[in-house]
Amino acid sequence: MTYFPSHDGIISMSQLQMSKWDLFEPYMDFIDRLMSYPAGPTQNEKEIIAAFTSLLNACDFCFGAHKNVCMALGIDEDLFQKLVDDIDTAPVEDRFKPVLKYVRKLTLTPSQMTDDDAIACYKAGWNEEDLTLAITVCASWNWFNRMIEGHGIDKKWDEDLFRARGAPEKMSGRYMDYYREMIAAGMADTSGPKNLPPPQV
Repeated sequence: MTYFPSHDGIISMSQLQMSKWDLFEPYMDFIDRLMSYPAGPTQNEKEIIAAFTSLLNACDFCFGAHKNVCMALGIDEDLFQKLVDDIDTAPVEDRFKPVLKYVRKLTLTPSQMTDDDAIACYKAGWNEEDLTLAITVCASWNWFNRMIEGHGIDKKWDEDLFRARGAPEKMSGRYMDYYREMIAAGMADTSGPKNLPPPQV
């Protein structure tokens, strides 16, 4: 079960958001715009950042989900272990490697970021807007990872179910299209604050 008795039937981040859609809808609209934004890293690169960040955080749910989205976009599943082993020798474009190093450091040791980390990205041809977008994806998935881990949903990750729902292919399009499908199925609670009493423990 999750850490929240009333959430015992919730097995995914999307269901958690749907359980309080009046709160989460604006954030998910932002994430949708971020991941399809026509500047900065490509869609594939943004999804790699999302999955890599989640792997660094050992968030099985988010890593598994976005690894599968990457695979739906044609990215090799083996890439992520190669990134963990050595970004310099991993099979990604050389210009993307300093961004991935930036993401790794920002995730694992954020207080140790320096000018040199950004300069390495600029030397590889990225501009300030590009780096802001990469940072935003990294920061967003750090948030997702902590939401999943904090609620205990990570314990309920089911990769086969995620694939059976066609979620990777749907999310490789537009995130909000995937969410609107669930809203149309009546999964979203838009009733607002519930003010539930503390659970009996």
